[in-house]
Amino acid sequence: MITFQTVANPDAFEVPIVEWGALSPLLIMALAPILLVTVSSVVPSFKKASLPTVYTAGAALLSAAVTATLWSDNRLLMDGALTIDRFTLVGWLIIAVGVAAIAMLLDNYIVKQGYFEQIIEWNVLLMISAAGGMIVVAAQDLIVLFVGIEVLSIATYVLVGLHLRKPIAQEAAFKYFILGAVSSGVFAYGIALVYGATGSTYLSEIATSGRNSLGLNPVVDSSLMLVGIALMLGGFAFKVGAAPFHSWTPDVYQGAPTPITAYMASAVKVAAALGFARVMHDAFGEFSVDWQPLVSVLAVLSLVAGSFIGLAQKNLKRILAYSSINHVGFILIAIYALDEGVEALLFYSASYAFTVIGSFGILMMMTQTEPVLAESDDEKMVMIGANKIRNLESADGMTLDDLAGASKRHPLLAGLFAVLLFSQAGVPFTVGFWAKLQAILAAVSVEAYLLAGFAILAAVVAAVLYLRIVVAMYLKSDDSEPARTNYSKLSLIAVVACVLLTVGLGIYPEPLSDLVTNAGS
Repeated sequence: MITFQTVANPDAFEVPIVEWGALSPLLIMALAPILLVTVSSVVPSFKKASLPTVYTAGAALLSAAVTATLWSDNRLLMDGALTIDRFTLVGWLIIAVGVAAIAMLLDNYIVKQGYFEQIIEWNVLLMISAAGGMIVVAAQDLIVLFVGIEVLSIATYVLVGLHLRKPIAQEAAFKYFILGAVSSGVFAYGIALVYGATGSTYLSEIATSGRNSLGLNPVVDSSLMLVGIALMLGGFAFKVGAAPFHSWTPDVYQGAPTPITAYMASAVKVAAALGFARVMHDAFGEFSVDWQPLVSVLAVLSLVAGSFIGLAQKNLKRILAYSSINHVGFILIAIYALDEGVEALLFYSASYAFTVIGSFGILMMMTQTEPVLAESDDEKMVMIGANKIRNLESADGMTLDDLAGASKRHPLLAGLFAVLLFSQAGVPFTVGFWAKLQAILAAVSVEAYLLAGFAILAAVVAAVLYLRIVVAMYLKSDDSEPARTNYSKLSLIAVVACVLLTVGLGIYPEPLSDLVTNAGS
């Protein structure tokens, strides 16, 4: 919160006092990319080896550690524009830890793709985008929220198209940018209408607003307010990839560099979902009877589209894209449940984030291998070079058929992938089971039985989606020889950590449950 220090001279400028300590996790994420650019410009050797990756992961983990020190804080900052509470801090932890994992995946990807000289740009944009996501999670003012969304989105647009030698990446970035710009315009117009109805952009003032300057009470004379809420809801639905605003998701997920796809599916989606929940809960709680039906329709459409349309897909990245749409359906159920769904929302967001990062990370690692198909050294060199070109570009076009015999070629990766897929399917003794269960129980707690029924049905159908991948890896075979792995230890560490969390929290979910407890208070 900003307070003003009174000085002896009444004509002197009043100096605002900002509580920098409470903002330190956000400041670390925002200032770290500036320092990285400065140091790499002055010391070019800083680009060598994995230093930028270690720097980015270290900055993200430092932000997460500082966030943990604020665990008991509950206050407003920056004159009420930002808030520090358990909800904010859990969101910041998810984003920060996610950035650390994505940076570790990016390291190997950038080097193998021949973009070593641009490694600074990738890491800088990643941290800038994450800083925007942290603003979205903490925003208590619609203008600040909009700024955070734009910082989050614009940096991500560039990351999607940063692979300059892949036309599919350029196409994905263009689609994402155009549709994202339209959704931002719709969202901004919604903010304008809400401000016109209430005379404020602060969430707390919107929730308690009385008659405005025209003598209209937005609670009674609510036409302007309802249109504004509907437009903002549409903007949020695009950002989280909810059906029917999901059309960009499969194309962009397939075309983007695989680590960036993992980032969009985890940290970006989580930031947008938590910002969505805060606005609906804190600002428009009085209008829940108006927007809850819309959210329930979005949830059902997302569950149906994500599971049923996903079954028709062959491309693995598109399958996981529709999988993410299905997960959005469960997230929207938690948002629908308001107070009863806050803890379910955070639990689901956290478990989903590291599960999807691990899944896309394994897809990337499976394409960074060099099959040994020749006997002589000269033949091996030729085959390695040819397969490197093929494999490095194959993640975007990798299909279920390409996974045939993966358990023989990549036994470790196939095993890890199966665990993550079982979690997304909601198999017991994985964290995904508890996440889906909490979302369904949140719907039951507010007597949304039909919504809970749709969620159960969609979970069963989606399980088939994931089991198809496991069947392809273990029950279909080919004559390929075991592959020589060509991924970095950092990538493997990130993926193994995701799997350990999936299994550990599936067997003993209490630590994650305790983490999100009282988040809505």
